[in-house]
Amino acid sequence: MLATVPAILLHKDIRQRFFLLNRHRLGRVRESLWPRQRVFLDVLPLLFHTNHPLLPGFSGTSIPCGVSNYSPTATAIKAGQCISKGFAYKKWVPSIHPIYGLFLMGSSGTVAQSKQSDFDIWVCCRPGLPQTDRESLQVKSTLIEAWAAELGMEVHFFLIDEEEIREGRFESLSRISSGSAQRYLLLDEFYRTGLLVAGRSPLWWLIPPECEPYYEDLVQKLSRKHLLRTNDYLNFGGIPQLPAAEFSSAALWQFNKAIDSPYKSLLKLLLMECYASEYPHIDLLCRHYKRAVYAGKTNLNELDPYVMMLQKVEIYLQHRGETERLELARCCFYFKANEPLSRPGRSDRPAWRRQLLQALSASWGWGQTRLLQLDSRSEWKIPQVIKERQRLVDQLTYSYRRLSHYVGAQTRQTPQTQQDLHILGRKLYAAFGRKTGKIEYTNLEISTNLREEWLSFYQLEQPNCPAGWILYRGRLTSGNHSTALKHGHNVIELLVWAHFNGLINHGTHLAAYSKNGMPKPLELQTLQAQLQKLFPHSCLHGQTLDNYATPPLIERAVVFINVGIDPMAHRTRQGIHLTSTRADPLSYGGVRENFVLSLEMVLLSSWKEVLVIPYRGNQGILECLSEYFRWAPLAEGQPPPPLIAGCYSTSHGRHIAERIEILFQDIVACYYQNYPPHTRYVLGIGQYYFILWFENDNLYTEKLPSMEALLKALGRPQPIFTPVFLDRRLSHCALLHRLFEANLPRQVQCFYRAQSKRIELFILDERGSLFHQIYPETDAKTLLDHYSRFLDAIVERLNLMLSPGYHNTVVDKTIYYRLCQSSYGPWIIERIQPAPLPQASTYFQVQVLGDVLDNNKVFTVFCDNREFSAFEYGADLYQEVARHILQQRTNHEPYPIYITDLDLSPALLDRESLGSLQTVHLLNYKRVIEDQLNQALTEVTAD
Repeated sequence: MLATVPAILLHKDIRQRFFLLNRHRLGRVRESLWPRQRVFLDVLPLLFHTNHPLLPGFSGTSIPCGVSNYSPTATAIKAGQCISKGFAYKKWVPSIHPIYGLFLMGSSGTVAQSKQSDFDIWVCCRPGLPQTDRESLQVKSTLIEAWAAELGMEVHFFLIDEEEIREGRFESLSRISSGSAQRYLLLDEFYRTGLLVAGRSPLWWLIPPECEPYYEDLVQKLSRKHLLRTNDYLNFGGIPQLPAAEFSSAALWQFNKAIDSPYKSLLKLLLMECYASEYPHIDLLCRHYKRAVYAGKTNLNELDPYVMMLQKVEIYLQHRGETERLELARCCFYFKANEPLSRPGRSDRPAWRRQLLQALSASWGWGQTRLLQLDSRSEWKIPQVIKERQRLVDQLTYSYRRLSHYVGAQTRQTPQTQQDLHILGRKLYAAFGRKTGKIEYTNLEISTNLREEWLSFYQLEQPNCPAGWILYRGRLTSGNHSTALKHGHNVIELLVWAHFNGLINHGTHLAAYSKNGMPKPLELQTLQAQLQKLFPHSCLHGQTLDNYATPPLIERAVVFINVGIDPMAHRTRQGIHLTSTRADPLSYGGVRENFVLSLEMVLLSSWKEVLVIPYRGNQGILECLSEYFRWAPLAEGQPPPPLIAGCYSTSHGRHIAERIEILFQDIVACYYQNYPPHTRYVLGIGQYYFILWFENDNLYTEKLPSMEALLKALGRPQPIFTPVFLDRRLSHCALLHRLFEANLPRQVQCFYRAQSKRIELFILDERGSLFHQIYPETDAKTLLDHYSRFLDAIVERLNLMLSPGYHNTVVDKTIYYRLCQSSYGPWIIERIQPAPLPQASTYFQVQVLGDVLDNNKVFTVFCDNREFSAFEYGADLYQEVARHILQQRTNHEPYPIYITDLDLSPALLDRESLGSLQTVHLLNYKRVIEDQLNQALTEVTAD
């Protein structure tokens, strides 16, 4: 076949035929522009051929210029003079042209080009153009784009290197393609839609359709025989067998665009599905177009790239009998053309477009009623938009599944392609996937005006059914509930849905109908205003695919508190008005009442998902905290954005909102800035205390009913040093605040305060566990002398027992402090030094050894050198020890018995301690054993 090609290839009629079609389509581009915009098309090649300071795009004398095979026409020079009267063109011919060609891409010159269409322009640069020259050309292109914007045109320039195209490297085209994953599909689109404005024509025009499989071999052979001067053409390469991987990639890319503009993308998506159905013998549209040109067809309407695409899709869908999808494809085509046929034609619009669309719509059987319905799309209201949205999503999803079915088994994807597909799949899920609490975007550029004058919120009260609300259009009147738009769990969910779907603006009236008359109109209006302020519609845009390369993060978090609820309503009805110096809204007054009864958290994620999550009661605050932190894993080190709180239903609203905001801020500062994840954060809500901590990036909480339970929990053994941070509003816990502020790792710290005839003792051990005990009828010196002896002994033993398998660290010598309260309130910690210990011989030693035998705890007590064993005395062990000690005392005085030393077997430790002994273990056993000894002492004394 190659031997017979040259005669066909060099036939001048073929080349002239392409140029003729190109010229006529450029005429259609010009015809579609406003008169003042036509100067852009006329002067465009001149702007890149010369670098004149009076013309748009000039930014210095060093910018490369000169378009290959181009000499400015009189029309171009005149256009330049219209822009600037002082412009005069001086003919010149650069030795090397830095620009090989200028091409319009996409809908330009087709039935799909409307007054609102943008322009994508390829600036084809000389291969190997220095980077500095490319950057200068990019600056020039940006300046020309800005000038075009002044004419009311949206123009985008792309710097192209033909070698990069042939090799599949064109990152600069990422806005209009998905990169290398769509190399050949981009070429397919270029060859059938690209319009040569100036410069070298595509070499592809000259390769006969039947020679496409031998494109490269043919070009090389003709070049060697000097039958083709390749330097006169742009060679982007041929399109061999289309890789199957492109189908799924292209389909997902179209889905990516369909999220915002489904009507513009569905037709191309269907084309991908059509291509996939023909695999591996795909009849690309560009080849179909070339065959028609080589066959002598010159009718622009028949060769219109968008008409050809629609016809190919129509044949595919008709063959499959899918009439509903066929109708949707035609609607997408009609909307893309943007020529309302139900209205009179306009003189400023090309007549050929209207005539072509009328012929097509008539062949589809569309009458005036159908055209009126389609042409009123911009005014469709939410019920119709919801139905249309569901139709679009169903068809997009179905098309995606069809493509996956066709190419899934045949596609061998590269890691980059797999990553692209994964990222785009995430965006698909974010846009269309259903999730609890997720607000569904209904208006996928279907209508431009969904605003309602009135919206009504109606509370459902049906027996044996969960409470809920319904959103209605208009105002509710007796016996007339208008049109129900959506059901929801609460008012905020419906209000957020209405806001993000454009049903509400500053002029919309809101009303609520409930048994208790809440929420009030003023609260609804305030909530509406806050939503518009905190979540402007622009916040749903601006994301790139990079957003989906990582798990979603919170972009904005808002909590609405007590919507439609007055936490003091029950007291108000009773004529009770609470006032208190204890003004924490989470634990107000002497009864410690929690005013935060409900929260609705509204989250906007980096994937542009909006979630509304309701919470109730004391536990609801903690669940809200947990969800908030779940989006910002501690291991990542990036805190969530500040939480914004709003409460508009009560006189305490501002204070309630401030309290929640500060609480979230304090916990963020605690864990993301100041303390490790296992830190215990103590919080009071209502009549309960809660301990918070993180483990494996999850927030855990423990509920405690009283101060005694809290102290006991803070005294639990810890595997490592675990700080404690008390919430700033726990004002009645000021002493604990002060203690834990002074807490140090590896250090045993003993604090005491004297209260009349009793001593309150606090000991923080080397891992931050708190030991607390009150000693009545005891003086400080005696108690400190005793603890000094005991703590010295056990610290020494702990250090001797260190083993490499646990979290043990060397424990420093105990430090002692006296606690006293200043006259103005704060607690003062004063370090003290206990008196030197007397010789051991002058002090009665009571040492206890503990072990486990047959699952029973067994203790042995040594009183000086006398041994008392449970094996000998059994249940009477403590009575015998108490009786012995009492006998050794002068005058047999029954003052308390203190243990001077204690040694425990690891078998006695708590299971969570993992066999790692710490001071608090010994202190807790000390207390239990001393209580039993002193109880026995009381009994012995009584006998």
